[in-house]
Amino acid sequence: SLQGANPYGKPVSGGEGGLACTNDRTLYQRMLAYSQFNRSNLQKELEGSPFEKLGKTVLGLKFRPHPMAMGLALISLQSLDERNRKIAAHIAKLRVLLKRCDLFTFPEMPQHAAMGGIFGGLHLIADHPDVEKLVSLLQAEGMPILGPMVGHLEYKGPLLSEGFDLWGQGRGPLDKSWEGLAPYVAPKPGDFPVAEALKSRVVQVPAFIDIDPEYFICFERALEKVYAHLRK
Repeated sequence: SLQGANPYGKPVSGGEGGLACTNDRTLYQRMLAYSQFNRSNLQKELEGSPFEKLGKTVLGLKFRPHPMAMGLALISLQSLDERNRKIAAHIAKLRVLLKRCDLFTFPEMPQHAAMGGIFGGLHLIADHPDVEKLVSLLQAEGMPILGPMVGHLEYKGPLLSEGFDLWGQGRGPLDKSWEGLAPYVAPKPGDFPVAEALKSRVVQVPAFIDIDPEYFICFERALEKVYAHLRK
């Protein structure tokens, strides 16, 4: 998965699902058991874990990344702190601009987390009854904004809304009852009230690493003009 070139694009381009990092020994051993069949020194790495008794074949699965992918990931990691720092500075400036009007808010984040946005942009919550009109007005002023509802609600796709015989031959697990498994029950309207409430209010703006200072000047002018127009 190599969208973009360092330091842009994906923050760590190391192959789809090819790299996982953790400082939790238990999680590390679990990942080894699930993906590192017959790996060198595996049994020593698993000492003291429930998976130790499974031996070097563990669960029989091998999901190792290609050495080239690991090399690319290591190179990407060298600039990750710099990119995170620049994105954080961008977000801080954007927060100041958005506080001057009541059109958008940032999603609330847990105290231990920080908003990323390096790949996929920054998501904002629109605080206006007609979000489509708001977005079109800002786009007319040259503001690079998309929405409403960037992305989609996964539970409305056929896999979860209809169920699916994932294991084949009528065995489920997202299907009718089989071997004691309860039949799959699809989500109903109202089961995810927060997602439903936000689906028409989420918009997206770019997250820049290296940014022209003029961008924020133009952004501010567009916000002020549209805000004044909507208040008439």
